Amino acid sequence: MSTQTETAGSPDTKFGTTEDGYVFTKTPQPPMYSKILSDGSFITLSHAYESGKACLIKHSANGIYDEQFGVVITEKIGDLEHFTARNSLITEDDKIVLLGGIKPASGPHTALLARFSANGDLDKSFGTDGLTLINYPAYAALYEDRLSQQPDGKIIVVLQDGANNGRVIRINKLGLPDSPFGQAGVIETSFDPCVARGQSDGSVIVAGANRDRNRGWSAIIARYNSFGALDTRFGTDGYLKLYFDEDAGPSVLDCAIQADGHIIAVGYVSRGSAGRKSFIARITPLGQLDTTFNNGEPVIAAGFDIIEATAIQADGKIVTLARSPKGEYVHLLRHSSNGEWDPTFGEGGVALVYNDPQGRPESIALQTLELQPDGKIVISGYGQSTVIGRFLA
Repeated sequence: MSTQTETAGSPDTKFGTTEDGYVFTKTPQPPMYSKILSDGSFITLSHAYESGKACLIKHSANGIYDEQFGVVITEKIGDLEHFTARNSLITEDDKIVLLGGIKPASGPHTALLARFSANGDLDKSFGTDGLTLINYPAYAALYEDRLSQQPDGKIIVVLQDGANNGRVIRINKLGLPDSPFGQAGVIETSFDPCVARGQSDGSVIVAGANRDRNRGWSAIIARYNSFGALDTRFGTDGYLKLYFDEDAGPSVLDCAIQADGHIIAVGYVSRGSAGRKSFIARITPLGQLDTTFNNGEPVIAAGFDIIEATAIQADGKIVTLARSPKGEYVHLLRHSSNGEWDPTFGEGGVALVYNDPQGRPESIALQTLELQPDGKIVISGYGQSTVIGRFLA
């Protein structure tokens, strides 16, 4: 954990009860990421591999376990014995949307959405009795940030097919395919999509990795209009491709949309035996690298293997979560709106927020980054316990 005190990027000692900015809570079932409710409190879901049920626990906005809420075991999700939950989001009215998969006797998971009220009851007004079956294989859907919500409340699911292609599915607030979008709510991509974010005009930014036959791998950002067609005004024919080192394999893992429509895209570049490095880029609403951000070039965060997530503060500063491949260390990075490292955050813009001094960490995945309503920075994940950490902004 960070040893800094009372400075931006340091642990918030008022969070939880141990004065180190972290909360570790055992759950009856394998834990998942925690999500922030509208009042700043936290809901955490865990899942049972065989029972077809989910488990909810809650913490206050200051990280105190809510004993009155206790442990809520949801009703069985339909007649599904092998529903495995992997991701969730909180809607604007504090309902919980769960993305998971049904495991058939053979073959991959098939994606499924379930929506719950904040007390754990299936919301029968969503889909069919609270469930929406997405009749596509969920090879990579069981991964953080493949589920998001547009400003108008519609839900976006991103699925890969394992062959440099993917699908983006849009579901309306009733849990039904958004039929004006693509073909019955589905668009197919010619690249590996890793994340999708909706814009206020109904268009959708989709980003990930692309392989060109002639130039090799690139990080790619595409924009689709509200009807699911490529927006050819964006970049070149709807795409912006970012190439890095020769023989490198870059990918966008997360993106965030600024109020003015600019796009923050973050990810990593795999360089084989040379290891990895991370990048942060800002793209204009027309799909070009923003010349006012790091002189029109991606910021290269050498020494940080994978930037997993990003969030934009109210003052325009950009916070990112960077981790090592095995999760033995995690950093928060902060840049100003022009791409410069923020010297007021941590040490020169870098705060070490998780470190195993012996190099043998509990298997822990800290991959979620959110901002509480008061602007404080929250990361969450899981190992043998649910883990939530809060840091000063």
